[in-house]
Amino acid sequence: MHQVTLQVGGIACRFRFDRDDIVADMHERYGAFEVEDPPSAIDFRVDIVDELNGVVAEQMAGLEPGMPELSFREGCIRYGRAEFTVDLEYENGRAHARMLPNIYSFDAVYRIFYSICTVKLGGLFLHAASLARSEKGYIFTGVTESGKSEIAEMAQDDSLHLTDELSVVLPVDGRFHAFGTPFWGLFATGGANRGVPVEKLFFLKRDEKTFEQPLSPATALPRLMRNVLNFARDPGFNTQVFLNASQLLQSVYFSELHCVPDPAIWPLVDAPLD
Repeated sequence: MHQVTLQVGGIACRFRFDRDDIVADMHERYGAFEVEDPPSAIDFRVDIVDELNGVVAEQMAGLEPGMPELSFREGCIRYGRAEFTVDLEYENGRAHARMLPNIYSFDAVYRIFYSICTVKLGGLFLHAASLARSEKGYIFTGVTESGKSEIAEMAQDDSLHLTDELSVVLPVDGRFHAFGTPFWGLFATGGANRGVPVEKLFFLKRDEKTFEQPLSPATALPRLMRNVLNFARDPGFNTQVFLNASQLLQSVYFSELHCVPDPAIWPLVDAPLD
């Protein structure tokens, strides 16, 4: 049995593999998020198979990743797509996956896991770049090509890079924190393995000029919901996503940031709150 323990946002998983096909890739891709002996961890058994759902490992290079399907039944959430299936018993602290030997498939398994667990813990898994500046967290969320990765790259010299793609946002001691993740977009590298209190949340809008536009909660909430990574169709789960998003907007400063990502944004980002 081959074991790798990862922790993101305080959520630890002890992955136990029956084969070592992707273990070396995991150390390379997630090494900054490996931990030795966390006080508690989800026990995540992974069986590597050479064929699943009629797909063989040799077909993976040409396989178009489909949308995952989630189903909820008492005590268990099942999710999967052609090359993997997962049964997650969150309340019991365990999960079991069967998957083809492919690190990108494992990355999908891990991302979907966080899309579930963050909601269970009162938070969100956001399509967003996150940075820490002077121990304050800044979240930049938006549609594809709105500038998330560009801001992450531009800020790397004077900011702590948390992620340019998917942000774990969780309540800690009554305040929302943004956590670094090993999930990346164009920046092509994982973030720092730490969390900081969220100071501001920006909805990015690409524009020729740089300025802030106030948003009402009624306008911001559906935009935030669209940027939550969530594949579930379960009404109860989606109600919890809505409540978590509402709580985040009630708790932090937010606005629409118009910009072509360049250094002109930093005075607006760093402006003190009243």
